[in-house]
Amino acid sequence: MTSQRRVLVTPRDLNPYQTQLYGTLAAEGWVVHYCEGLTRSQTLNVVAKPLMLVWHRVQGFRLLHVHWIYDFAVPWAQSSLIAARALQLWFRLYLATARLLGIKVVWTAHNVLPHAKVFHNDRIARQHLVAEAEAVIALSESSIPALTALGARNVRVIPFGSYRQIPASPDDVASDRTASARQVLRLDATDFVAVFVGRIEPYKGVEQLVRSIVRIDTTRKVRLLVGGECKSAQLRSSIEASAGTDARVRLQLEWLTDADVSLYLDAADVAIFPFECVTNSSSIALALCHGVPVIAPRFAALHHIPESCGNWYQPDDPNGLDGALSQTLNLTHEQRAAQRTEALRYTESFDWQAVGQATERLYDEVLSR
Repeated sequence: MTSQRRVLVTPRDLNPYQTQLYGTLAAEGWVVHYCEGLTRSQTLNVVAKPLMLVWHRVQGFRLLHVHWIYDFAVPWAQSSLIAARALQLWFRLYLATARLLGIKVVWTAHNVLPHAKVFHNDRIARQHLVAEAEAVIALSESSIPALTALGARNVRVIPFGSYRQIPASPDDVASDRTASARQVLRLDATDFVAVFVGRIEPYKGVEQLVRSIVRIDTTRKVRLLVGGECKSAQLRSSIEASAGTDARVRLQLEWLTDADVSLYLDAADVAIFPFECVTNSSSIALALCHGVPVIAPRFAALHHIPESCGNWYQPDDPNGLDGALSQTLNLTHEQRAAQRTEALRYTESFDWQAVGQATERLYDEVLSR
């Protein structure tokens, strides 16, 4: 069985990045297989990972593309030092198994380090991944120094493509889409609508965002829509407590379909992402591709986004979010329209065909070694 033009992908994630990238590669003739667990037990799935590499190698796969490593996280092991160390050793064995089988590893650095702890020492685990990877894909130039500090040797910058292909409302005119979305969501045409969409994690600052909205004078017609999966019961409770009974805040703390995400963004005046740290953000890219300006801290990792695409604040400014939100609320209609235009203009350069071609060239280079 031929081993050419085949790639194993781990893990499978609902992030639209994978759907767009591998849809493009599949159209070019690549066989894309996601490494998914065979059982409902996360523990058994982790144990079986090296064996599954052997099976896939027999099937002709010689390339493994790693995106995240959260699927090695076993909840019961987080409270045990011995278990956390054992999982880290098992991850190293998994990578060594790939090397011994002749499977080449490519890693896309969506995050330089995991935002949520996975192993006993996530930095050392990352160094093992970098050491075994034939190539590391950075989504922006700003990630390169941190990746080289981990020991990455062959770093290629291949940015996001456009998420504008994600299903949206049927109208072509932005104002019509906004009116239609607000009607579905039962929002007034005169409301100022802020949204947060995406998986909800502690570092994303959603609780801070909710508190910031609640502090706004109730005479302002502001609405906040928060939509995204929140796996942490403690975080969910904190967010709900911060919202209290304020009817201006609407929480949907569960996974949103692509259509629901588009509905939120179509209704929005601004998308707010008060991250505490970030390497790359598909949520910000998604908002900009819908022509929605953003509010976010001006981390170095986001400097490639023009300032004209939203309102920014310094990450170390404790009043930065409130200030940026106030500034956005006071923009004129013409200024808001200009930000929307800039967001769309910026994302016009995003091209999944080019992303797929660059990824394919890297795959071919890695396989030829």
